[in-house]
Amino acid sequence: SGITAAVPGNGTTGVGTNEITTMVFTSNLSATGKTEAQTGFSLKQINGAGSPCYLFAGNGQTPGCSQSGGTFSYPTANSLRYVNDNSLDPNNQYTFAEVYNDPANLVVNYSATFTAASGTDTIAPTISQVIPNAGATGILTSSTVRVTFSEQMDPITATTALTVKSYPVGPTCSGT
Repeated sequence: SGITAAVPGNGTTGVGTNEITTMVFTSNLSATGKTEAQTGFSLKQINGAGSPCYLFAGNGQTPGCSQSGGTFSYPTANSLRYVNDNSLDPNNQYTFAEVYNDPANLVVNYSATFTAASGTDTIAPTISQVIPNAGATGILTSSTVRVTFSEQMDPITATTALTVKSYPVGPTCSGT
C-alpha cells in the first residue's frame, strides 16, 4: 500500500491548530494493516518551545511533547484518521509520517511537513473554481470535472460529498 491522498499536504501553511490528519491508502487495510498503520504513524513538532518532540510516536520515538496523545479511526476500509487530544501549538512546524514495511499487509513510506496557523480553522471552505466553466458547451461526456476549494479538503468526506448529475434538457444545470 501507498498513500494516494493526505491532509495536511506537504508544504501547507496556515493549518488550523485543530487540524485532523487524514491519509487514504492505495488499498484496503486489513486488521493487521490497521495496527501497522498506527505503529508506523508519527506526528512531530519540529520547532517552537520544547521541540523537537512527538505528539504521537507509534514506534516509541522520544521525547514526547507535553500535549501528546490522540485517537485513530478508520472512516473507510482504506483510510486512517488521527485526531490530536490537544491543539497544535500555533505558528509552529510539524511533520507527520507513515512508515511501515510488511509486504504481506502494509508497505508505506510517506511524510509531510506543514505549518500551523495562529488559531483554529473556523472558516468553511468555498469553491474557488469549477472546470468546465458554467455555461460551457460542447463538453465531452468523458471530460474530467474539476472542483477547486479555498483550502485543503478531507479526501474522505470531500469525495463522498460531491456528485455530478447529468441534466438532459434545458439551459441550466444544477448539482449537489
